[in-house]
Amino acid sequence: MIKKHEAKRNYEEPCSIMFACSGQRASVTDICQGRPGKKKLLPAAILVFLLMAIPTIGAEIDGQWVGTINRSNGTKLEMRYRFRAEGTRLIGLIETRNGGGPISEGKIEGTSIEFKIVTNGLNIINNGVLSGDEIHLTETIGTEKTKFVLKRVKYE
Repeated sequence: MIKKHEAKRNYEEPCSIMFACSGQRASVTDICQGRPGKKKLLPAAILVFLLMAIPTIGAEIDGQWVGTINRSNGTKLEMRYRFRAEGTRLIGLIETRNGGGPISEGKIEGTSIEFKIVTNGLNIINNGVLSGDEIHLTETIGTEKTKFVLKRVKYE
């Protein structure tokens, strides 16, 4: 016997995953087809999916990254970063042959990141986009902008 506000799973319909919101149940099919009494669950279902995605984005950036930046004077500098996400906050360290230190004011918004590095009296601003196992960064020192790519360090 089916209780009020419950629905049987219809195995013939695709996409019939069940949601439990506010004590009611509806399948994705009910929500997508706008069946009576189910429309109010759509915003709740969307919110649940979005909230599930937020920790995933931050977790994707956790770890070590390495890349080489080509300076305007022709020199190349290998840069190694260690990043960790704490919600929308990005924390980490940078290491180069010239030294290293912590990043500051790190932010994560979707797949975009931003952070600053202060070294030898210079404020270096970095903006980038996370794309799988790469971060495409733009480093800004004063008016000079340099683009480079960091790649995730994978351990076997």
